[in-house]
Amino acid sequence: MIHQRTLVAVTAEFYALLIEQNQVTLEVNSKRQLLQSWKDRMECSQHQRSEHGRYWDHAGAISMQRVYEKEAEEAEKRFRKNQERLTTLKEEIVTLTQEQSATSN
Repeated sequence: MIHQRTLVAVTAEFYALLIEQNQVTLEVNSKRQLLQSWKDRMECSQHQRSEHGRYWDHAGAISMQRVYEKEAEEAEKRFRKNQERLTTLKEEIVTLTQEQSATSN
């Protein structure tokens, strides 16, 4: 009976983490798109500045790019950490299922 509750608890944790991982995946994709969009806009701004003699804040652009890169990196770290935990939980579920099956026979 102890194994069954443990199996249920591990399975519940696995599915909760899987739901969180889906959200993190969306966040990672969003951050990557935001960063790429930012880089594209900055490239356009540089070209427009040279064509029209406009001022372009290089330091500000680099600063914002670093912020976006940091946010994307943090989201990717959470993704990798969750993937490792999901793998561990999956292995634990398999082990508990095998133990439960062996005791049932």
